[in-house]
Amino acid sequence: MRQLIAIGLISTTIFACSGNDDPTTSAYWVDRLEKKTERIEAIKQLGKIGDPSSLPHLTKWFEEKGLWQPDAAYALGLLKDTSVVPTLVAGIDYTVGTGTDKRTRARNRTNLNIAKSLARLQAKDSAEDLVRLLTTPDLATREGVMRALGKLRNPVAAKPLIKIASTETQPFLRKVAIQALGDLGSAEAIPTLINNLYHELPGVSFYFEARHSLLQIGSSAAPALVKTLQRNNKEVEAIRLPSGGGIAEGAIEGKAAFVLGALQATDTIPMLINAMNKYHRLYKNRTRVPVFASVPAAIAEIVYSLGTMGDAAAVPALLTMLKEDTPIIRIAAADALANIGSTKAVPTLLKYATTGEASAQAAVISAISMLASGDQLEAFTALGKGSDEAAKQRASLVNQYRGRLEAAKACQSNALCWKQKLSDSNSDIRERAASQLGWAGDKSITADLLKAAEDDDAQVRIAAINALSHIGGADVTKLQAIHDAWAKKIEYKDANQNLKRLIAVLQTQP
Repeated sequence: MRQLIAIGLISTTIFACSGNDDPTTSAYWVDRLEKKTERIEAIKQLGKIGDPSSLPHLTKWFEEKGLWQPDAAYALGLLKDTSVVPTLVAGIDYTVGTGTDKRTRARNRTNLNIAKSLARLQAKDSAEDLVRLLTTPDLATREGVMRALGKLRNPVAAKPLIKIASTETQPFLRKVAIQALGDLGSAEAIPTLINNLYHELPGVSFYFEARHSLLQIGSSAAPALVKTLQRNNKEVEAIRLPSGGGIAEGAIEGKAAFVLGALQATDTIPMLINAMNKYHRLYKNRTRVPVFASVPAAIAEIVYSLGTMGDAAAVPALLTMLKEDTPIIRIAAADALANIGSTKAVPTLLKYATTGEASAQAAVISAISMLASGDQLEAFTALGKGSDEAAKQRASLVNQYRGRLEAAKACQSNALCWKQKLSDSNSDIRERAASQLGWAGDKSITADLLKAAEDDDAQVRIAAINALSHIGGADVTKLQAIHDAWAKKIEYKDANQNLKRLIAVLQTQP
């Protein structure tokens, strides 16, 4: 290490004599490290530039105590040189407490940035050293350490993260631990993550974080989810919510079903159907035995999950749910049938398109327009006949979606024709084209669907993402790039969530 520092000092002298005035070079900023008022900015800029020759200089100031150490720790990670890992580990301060003075804040920030740099450098063997930092009283550091441990994917972090995800009373830190367990990908975390689908702290649910982490772990979570679905998970059954009551009726099955659906665990379809039918029987008997509002919601959740799997084996059961006049269930059934691509469902959909509430009729008409062939255009047009207000609303929808059936009449099963429709000026036609290509299951059109996943219209994006899920095998790197480019656009929130789930599932596949 003394040799490195000596080399650094010689380099500093050379750079200082060079009179380099170009701020885009490392020489310019190395020359300013000796000036205390410019040191922190110089360290930051050297990290951004990423010139390997600045390693000894950054190392020197990382080891020199001062308010610049946090930035030096972070910059060392940006250089992507793993030889600095022992130096970073040696710089961890396990004794620092909490405090608002500059020195204490700097020491905590140094620990935090060491963790970030070790994660960036993929220093897997440093996980044990970082685990020791999980007891630090500084909350920001604890958060950063947990995230780093997840990214390092060293199994040694599983048990301590599981403990935090099971016992932490600070909601945000518990969520971070749950997310880190997903990044870690350890099957050891499955029971804890399933518990967190249902466990709550006052006013806080961990459902969304836990279900995504289970998707990151992948198919190995399916057996425990099935056990939960079938009400054989004793830990889940014993959970009591902050109000003192148990989990809402149907929520156990509904939440487990969501994850199984997203995992494409098609072998569990019969089990999901059994759970769905159990609650449907209860619901149909509601005039004699009252049921909670959570029951139809649970039925709908299972229905959506069956649709997400995209397997025709679920169609007969979904057609039964389509006959249910409760809007939330009929809407879910129509959406699920459209997602599966069940053209055989069109006659039944036509039968129920003119009955029930307006929202249900709209969902059924949309499903018909996604599935019907050109030969069914006349029957589709007839849905808009009539003079009452409901008929007028149907007529408006028929006019809106008519182009989908006209496209089906023109393209039929011609993949090239449907590929061309991905560029149609009508977003409804583009949506059907993306779905149609997904049902075809042809991997050669993956590139076209990746392009459609960045369509201006959110629904087209969702259809393209669903199609990529049906086909499988999409390049995760390209999908991640799409997600990162659009993640902050609120208008694509649902599409981004679907894409994030697809990436998680694909990453667990060989």
